[in-house]
Amino acid sequence: QVADLEHQMARLRQQRSEAEDRLTGFDKQLEQLRAYAAARRDKKSKRERQYNQFYHVPVLAGQYRKKYSRAQAKNAHAEQQVAQLRAEVDAIQNDARSSVTRVRQLTDAVEDVRQQQAALAERVDRGERCLAFLKQGLEFWATFDRNQAGPLLDSLDGRQPVLMQKLAAEYANREAYAAQHWDHVDVEFTCAKCRQTQVGWPTPDKVRTADLLCAECYQQARTSMIVEKKMNAWSGRLGLGERQTSQQSLLDRPPSLVSTSSTSSSSLLPK
Repeated sequence: QVADLEHQMARLRQQRSEAEDRLTGFDKQLEQLRAYAAARRDKKSKRERQYNQFYHVPVLAGQYRKKYSRAQAKNAHAEQQVAQLRAEVDAIQNDARSSVTRVRQLTDAVEDVRQQQAALAERVDRGERCLAFLKQGLEFWATFDRNQAGPLLDSLDGRQPVLMQKLAAEYANREAYAAQHWDHVDVEFTCAKCRQTQVGWPTPDKVRTADLLCAECYQQARTSMIVEKKMNAWSGRLGLGERQTSQQSLLDRPPSLVSTSSTSSSSLLPK
């Protein structure tokens, strides 16, 4: 889109340059025509005075009438040429002014598009950094049971109290580390119920787990979601199959998480 706008701007600048060249030539031509028209007016005025002076002389009246008529025609033709050229000059000047205005508009449009592209690139970058940060948390919790909880449980037989204390301290430290980093992450998301863009941590719908809900909508729909989930479970036990959800639920839509404006992972945490 920017390339197309810049191409239009280049074409308009070229047209403006050509118009300015034409205006330069027309200005000289117009100056010459005006001088010629002024001479024709003077000649017409002279012939008019001569005709008025000798119109009562039969021998000279016809001669000066013809001269006066020719002077009138030449003057009218010269005035017409000046008017036509003046109209062309005005039209070119109007086109040049329109080109300047259009170039200014296109310049503003290019700047707007570039700002939008920069904002979008920044938002995508924030989203990628947020997803990478959340992936780190997912990997941490996925290995937490194996790396911390498992060894600690194995040491609870009391045979190795020193090792148990060490593992318990390590467990507490790792758990505190995880809580500090991933317990309160703010992301930008669109609530599936109120359709409002929110900043915070969303809660998945209990029935349609791909839908993200804001805290207010989750609290309002919590009871109905629990009932619906239990009814679906009972229906499955009775062999009736899961109840069909409404067409408005977006079952296949992945949740859209975009981090809020921040420059690092740590800025995602609450202050």
